[in-house]
Amino acid sequence: MDTTPAILTHLFDQLGLMSSDKEIERFIESHKLDDNIHLYQAEFWTLSQKNFLQEALEEDAQWSGATDCLDTLLRKKNT
Repeated sequence: MDTTPAILTHLFDQLGLMSSDKEIERFIESHKLDDNIHLYQAEFWTLSQKNFLQEALEEDAQWSGATDCLDTLLRKKNT
């Protein structure tokens, strides 16, 4: 059983992305989601990242809270 805390930095680790606070901020600033697509449908994910995110959301898995948080952050409009 994976006991890694499901926080945003660990989600980025799971996705194979840089996970420092600065790298996460940079990722969020440079990637945005349209309201009409699901997080895992975004074009910027690899196939394995898409599958991981879809599974996390659909199964309400350990990572669902962190994926919901990421989804919200990627939908915020730059003001």
